[in-house]
Amino acid sequence: MILRAVLVLAVVLGALGVSSAQQNEPIPLSRRAFLDHLLKPAPSDTLHVINFWATWCAPCVAELPAFNALAAKSLTKPNEFGRPVKFHFVSLDGAKRTAAVTAFMKKNPFQGPVYVLDAGTPNSWIDSVAKEWTGSIPATLTIERRVNPDDEPAIPYPHHFYRFHEGEMTEMELRWLIDPRLKPRE
Repeated sequence: MILRAVLVLAVVLGALGVSSAQQNEPIPLSRRAFLDHLLKPAPSDTLHVINFWATWCAPCVAELPAFNALAAKSLTKPNEFGRPVKFHFVSLDGAKRTAAVTAFMKKNPFQGPVYVLDAGTPNSWIDSVAKEWTGSIPATLTIERRVNPDDEPAIPYPHHFYRFHEGEMTEMELRWLIDPRLKPRE
C-alpha cells in the first residue's frame, strides 16, 4: 500500500512538472509495481526509455551522461523526436544499497525518475522484460502502449511495442533505439 502511494506521488509530481533534478532519493520499486506498472504504461503517444543500471557497473556509469543528455533534450517542446519521450532509470543495486544509489544521485543528477528495484533474483523476472535479455547490464528497453493497437504487431504484451538493447550505448546508438528512422542504412 505504501509503495502504491509512493508511485502515485511520483506520477502526480511528474504531472505537476517536478523535475528529477529535485528527486533526492530513489523511488523504491517492488517486483509487482515494476511488472504491472512500469512495464505496462497507460496508452499514450509517449515512448518510455527504461535504463537498467547499477552504481557498481562501470559501463552503466559510462553511458549515463548520454542518457541524461537525451533525456534533457526530450523535455523541450517540441523535442527532436517529434513526440513525448520519458526516461526511467532502474537501479539494480537492490534495496540494501539504496544509500549508495542516493549518494550516486547527489553527485550525478538524473533527468528522469530513478528507481531501486527490489524484485528478488533477476532470473525470475528478466524474461518479463525481454526474452533475449541474458541479464547483463547495462540494458535498455523502449516501450510504448499505443492508443491505436493496429499501428504495428505487438510484442510481448498486447498493444505494447518495444525495442531492447543489452550493453553499453553511445548517444547515437540510443537515438537509433528511440527512433530507428534516424539510423543510417547499412
